[in-house]
Amino acid sequence: MGTCIKWSPDGTRIMNMTKDKMMYVLDPRTIQSAQSVKTHTGPRQPKACWIDNNTIISSGLDMGDRQWGVWDTRKLTERVAKGSFKPGLGVTHLYADLEHKLVYAAFRGEMMISLF
Repeated sequence: MGTCIKWSPDGTRIMNMTKDKMMYVLDPRTIQSAQSVKTHTGPRQPKACWIDNNTIISSGLDMGDRQWGVWDTRKLTERVAKGSFKPGLGVTHLYADLEHKLVYAAFRGEMMISLF
């Protein structure tokens, strides 16, 4: 079941985060092009958004720590980069402003939004 489904900026692919902590990237025209990778392993549902046509940023909990990861869809098997958000337990929702090259991180249950 999908918990976060988003189209790529150019409209050619769909990214789907699922309850089993997997991220799937597929071309809806051909199911054979589906790629998948295990993302964040914590108890909260991971979220993600596209930051360009080939790059996805995800958020989730790993070992009780709120983390983010950057993924290149041309080689989805490993993260390009990773880091931590400030401590907390709420789900981190990500939103990308492609025009201004900003990523907003909104922390559920907290009155805070971070910019990257």
